[in-house]
Order: sequence, then structure tokens, then C-alpha cells
Amino acid sequence: IHRSITDFDWKPFVLAGSKPIGDFDEWKKAVKDAEGKADCLLITHYHTIMDPENPDKVVRPVEVIAWTREHTDLPMLGFWRFFMEDGGMMAVGLSPYEQGEVAGRMAIDIIEKGIKAGEIGQKANRLFVMYIRKSAFYKRLPGRKIPVELEAFADAVEGTYE
Repeated sequence: IHRSITDFDWKPFVLAGSKPIGDFDEWKKAVKDAEGKADCLLITHYHTIMDPENPDKVVRPVEVIAWTREHTDLPMLGFWRFFMEDGGMMAVGLSPYEQGEVAGRMAIDIIEKGIKAGEIGQKANRLFVMYIRKSAFYKRLPGRKIPVELEAFADAVEGTYE
């Protein structure tokens, strides 16, 4: 994921930085360091953040997001629905509907055409889903409105949270 983020062409935006995080103290420092350097936080894998007091224990994801919400005013964008379930502001994810359809077609190719699974290759996703927590959006982006297209898009997949 880290390499995907850093190798991506963000133009016209600028990626202010990306760093793998090991423990919760590193997480807290990275969030605080982003203040004044970034316009938002892109959050990927926070389910593996270790407790610095107990290196064998993972910090509960909901706790990581709650701490982050409380200690930064930056808008937060995640990449999976579980980010929203853990209290995040907005998330964009691969469409589970498209993933299911593509997997089904791959299975048919394997069964009916005799294609080996390792020869199918990767399929690029074309569809995405949007999740929005309206209260967090308006708190973090005062004076801004959610574009009607994004809200409708989120509503279509039951991805609007109050």
C-alpha cells in the first residue's frame, strides 16, 4: 500500500508524505507532524498499529481513529468501509459489486474455458463506492457542501452516515 501511495501520480495534488507506522506513538507523532504540512490525512492500514506499552497487542482500530479525530482538525479520508465503521469522515473503496462480478467471470473462464487461475491476470477496477459521515464532513470542512453527486453516490450504497 505504501508503495502504491508514493508511486501514484497525484497531479494536480501534491502528496505531502507517506510513512509506514509501527506503533501508536509513531501514529500520534505522524498525525501531529501533518498539521500545517497537509490539507488532509489519507488513512490506509491502521488495524496493525501496535501498543507501545505492550508490543504484542494491537491498538483497537476504533481507538486509533477516535484519537486521531480528537487530535487533528485535518479532514480524514480512508479507503475502505470499515474506516467509516471505526468513526472516519469519508472513505472511497473498490466496488464490492464489481469485485464479485469480476470474480464470477474469472470462475466461468476457469470452468468453461479451462483457463488456469494463474493465467487470468489482474483486472483493473473501474467502479468505486463512496462513504460520507456528514457530521464530520461539515465539522472539518466548515462552509463547504457535499457535492450532490457524491452524496447520491454514497446514498446508493447506503454509505451516508449522520
